[in-house]
Amino acid sequence: MGNMNLWHDFLEEVQKTKSANTYESYRNALKYFPTGSIDEIRDFIGGNLKDSTKKQTLQILKVALRYNDMYDKSYSRLIKGYKPNKTVQECPTDKEVETVWRNIMSHKVRAMFALMAYNGLRVGEVAGLDMSDLLSGNRLLLRNTKGKRDAIIPLVHPRVVNEIKAYIKERKGDSPALFLNRFGDRMSTGGIVNLFHREFRDNGMKYHAHSLRRYFANTLSKAKIPVQDIQVAMRHSDISTTMRYLNIDEDRTKSVLQEVYHAV
Repeated sequence: MGNMNLWHDFLEEVQKTKSANTYESYRNALKYFPTGSIDEIRDFIGGNLKDSTKKQTLQILKVALRYNDMYDKSYSRLIKGYKPNKTVQECPTDKEVETVWRNIMSHKVRAMFALMAYNGLRVGEVAGLDMSDLLSGNRLLLRNTKGKRDAIIPLVHPRVVNEIKAYIKERKGDSPALFLNRFGDRMSTGGIVNLFHREFRDNGMKYHAHSLRRYFANTLSKAKIPVQDIQVAMRHSDISTTMRYLNIDEDRTKSVLQEVYHAV
C-alpha cells in the first residue's frame, strides 16, 4: 500500500524501543499515508473504516509526523478536527450475566469470567497472570498493567475466590502461567477473547469479553459508589475514561420515566 521510506527512521526507532505487536500496528497504520500528505489524511478520514480504527491510526500518524518534524498547524487542525462518533456500548444485565454463568461448566472459564465481571480485570491482565501473582489473603498482583503500573487487587466476591481455588485444584501443567490452554501453555489474549465471544453467542447475546469490565463498572455505579472510587477500582488514570464506561444517562432516564409514568 505504498512506499514506507518516509517513515523508515521512525519505524526503526519503534522497532528498537517498543514491542513487536506495537511495531506491527504502527507499521500497518502508516501504510495509509505513504507520502504523509494532507490529501491522504482527508481521504483516510472520509473512508469506511470504523471510527475507533481511524482515531487510533491518526494518533499514530501524529507521533510519526512529530518525529519527522512535519506536524505543523495544517496537520494539527485536520487531525484534531476529527471527531469520531461516540457509539453506545451496551452493558450486560444482571440477568444476562447470571444466564452465562449458569451455562459455564469449567472452573477455569468461570474463574476468568469472575475476575472480569467482579474485579474488572482487562482481558490482557487475565492472560498475563502467573501462579505467583496469587498472594496470601485473597489478593492478586497485577504486574505492569496498562499505564505500566503494578497493582494489588483484593479478591472479595465469593465467585472469584471459590472458582480460582477450584480451578487450581484441577490445574495441570508446569507453566508459570495461571490460566493454561489445552496444550498446557499460557492462554493468549486472543484465545480468551474468542472463548467469551462464543460463550455470549451460545447464550444468544452479542457481548464480548470486555463487556464484563463494563458490567463491573456499572455494578459499582448502581450501588451508588462515587465515580472517583470507581475510577480507582478500574485503575483509570483519567476520570473521563471511567465515565465512558458508565451507562448513567440510560439509567437516569429510565428512573425519571418510571417516576413519571407510575405517577400517571
